Amino acid sequence: MAVTDHPLILQTLTDYKHTLWKHQQEQESRRLQQQQEQKQREEEAHRRYAAELAGREEAQRRANSLVGKMGKLFGK
Repeated sequence: MAVTDHPLILQTLTDYKHTLWKHQQEQESRRLQQQQEQKQREEEAHRRYAAELAGREEAQRRANSLVGKMGKLFGK
């Protein structure tokens, strides 16, 4: 290996390290974005479930109220 190759080798190593670092940063960024998207999906699913549950509870209260009113109406 010629002495003149040394700067080229160092530059290649520096470029490689920079590219590797950049790739790792991109992977970490994607991982964090995926985690955030997953958390948002879970929160939305929880909100939908809570709304559905609240709707069912309201329907049950109305049904119970109607049954009670009909019971009073028919003297039961």
